[in-house]
Amino acid sequence: AAGEYLPTVDPQKCTRCHLCLAVCPEVTPSDRENAFTVSSRYSASGRAVDGQDAAPGALGQYRACFVGHASDGEVRYRAASGGIITTLLLYGLRHGHYDAVTAIRPSESGGMMPQPCLTGDEKEIMAASGSWYCPVPLNRVIADILDFDGRVAVVGLPCHIRGFRQAAKRLPVLEKRIACYLGLVCHHGVTLRGAQLLARRSGLASGQWTGAPHRGHGWPGMLQILDAEGRPHRYPYKEAWATCLNYFWPLACLACQDGVSAFADIALGDAWLPEMRGSYATNPGENLIIVRTERGHNLLQEAQRRESLALSSIDRRSAVFSLHAPLERQRRARARLGALRAFGYPTPEFSDMPTSPVGHRLGAFLCVATVLAVRRPFVFALLAHAPAFLLRLLGVLYTVSQEGFGHVLAGVVGTLRQGIFSGEGKT
Repeated sequence: AAGEYLPTVDPQKCTRCHLCLAVCPEVTPSDRENAFTVSSRYSASGRAVDGQDAAPGALGQYRACFVGHASDGEVRYRAASGGIITTLLLYGLRHGHYDAVTAIRPSESGGMMPQPCLTGDEKEIMAASGSWYCPVPLNRVIADILDFDGRVAVVGLPCHIRGFRQAAKRLPVLEKRIACYLGLVCHHGVTLRGAQLLARRSGLASGQWTGAPHRGHGWPGMLQILDAEGRPHRYPYKEAWATCLNYFWPLACLACQDGVSAFADIALGDAWLPEMRGSYATNPGENLIIVRTERGHNLLQEAQRRESLALSSIDRRSAVFSLHAPLERQRRARARLGALRAFGYPTPEFSDMPTSPVGHRLGAFLCVATVLAVRRPFVFALLAHAPAFLLRLLGVLYTVSQEGFGHVLAGVVGTLRQGIFSGEGKT
């Protein structure tokens, strides 16, 4: 009902090996005794308790930071930001770095949730370009990778990458198969209920739309939902996030402390830099790129030398500014855990987490209360029928409570200059 995947254990098949608990970074909110057990394996700095490489500091371990974009204009435009991930996937396949990649495609059964797949087909990779705003069970491709006779590039969210890293440590064949990890920057996931609210506010009732929201075609781009006849209904990205998606967190995201893919070879996201705010309407897209490992650095440099992508080096301060939202979410993790306990949810204990200031605790309580409230049908109905201007105002106030006033003010001013708040969803 909440629109998210919840891992469960089949007692008839369970052998008590505990492999799922050791690998899966998800939680089981329906099982109060076991909730958040797996998340407690990680320290506040992103270091795994059982020996995963440490990732000190806000950005985690890294070698260099860049902004950049694909040299191919079509790849750049179709992507959610700069097209760097699609470029690296295509480049690696063409030059023998790997033989297949993980990708996301619409459900073959016609369901709402897109499905992960393993592919070496360039057309399928291009079709998968962009971002999906819904839960994706990437663990389903592990069996395909184990059966595959070749090397694989894995693309995923921070929780996906963490789970794959942990699984690869316990499954030597999986470790051998994976050529590199390309991690996405993540503020938080979005349950399918967020997509349902976006569809409802676009004028589509239940059953009149197919597929989860997909982002691409320019930057920041539009979120697109298809109706039952295959016609696209589009919503400006920032409008959709501020009025619909920002409240629909999977419960596991409330306990997460890695929004910057600390365990990836290369972490990538949007380059939310002040000097680029004025060019959103004309810029086809720019990626923020954090190179974390030697093999990631080698792949990126080789693609740059062959002119597959364009890069500009940036300093750590610029990278931190661009990542303000996920980094602020990391800093407030302890406060959210306290709020979860106040609502009766067991949480992990972290001995090395700093004490949360009062402002963080108040914001975290509002965050958790909102996430739990929007799961109730009557609150969802209120959001579906509320005037757009009221949702925008609530969105700004909510974001201020989570990220701080100064940074949000800069973003609001830049957004208003674009006129991006003009109008509801468009067909």
